[in-house]
Amino acid sequence: AGLPEVKSEDAESGTQIHAVLANSGETALLQRLTLEQREMFDRCREVEKKISAQMFPDQGPTAPMRVFREVKLWCKLPKVSGDASSPHFEHSGTPDVVMRCGNQALIIDYKSGNNEAPESPKNMQLRDLAVLARGNYFVSEVAVVVIQPLVTMDPEVCVYSQDDLIRAEKEMFERVRRSNNPDSPRYAGETQ
Repeated sequence: AGLPEVKSEDAESGTQIHAVLANSGETALLQRLTLEQREMFDRCREVEKKISAQMFPDQGPTAPMRVFREVKLWCKLPKVSGDASSPHFEHSGTPDVVMRCGNQALIIDYKSGNNEAPESPKNMQLRDLAVLARGNYFVSEVAVVVIQPLVTMDPEVCVYSQDDLIRAEKEMFERVRRSNNPDSPRYAGETQ
């Protein structure tokens, strides 16, 4: 806390690529990318297109797809489990992309570096985002994927059913309650 953030050249490059992925209609941003950054952008979009076509094969005029980029998703949860009248905690997350078609959603997380991110089935951040997407977009199935072209052009997609999302929501709510409890034990590890 209070220390200046030290950014690496790779982190700054990733930030620039993410900005264009969030708003590729802004040609000025796109034109500022280096050749290497533009190639990464193109690879990310190539994988995105392939996965969205697999996820939503019937997408079209009768089943339109909506795309939301860098939209913060919120939920409120009672501070006391099972007591809807108790004060609430707010919890949020910002997926890189949410694609919604019918009763399904696809969440994409871009990684432009070569450090492997946890695969989709093991990625708790994406699991939480799936819960938030379910509540914000009123869908019953949410797929999540990490697009990391320097690692693979064929990432693993994890699909959460309605039952999976209900279970994940309960676990997320309990974790948020514990993290807001001033008496909750703190566990420091190598990463922290």
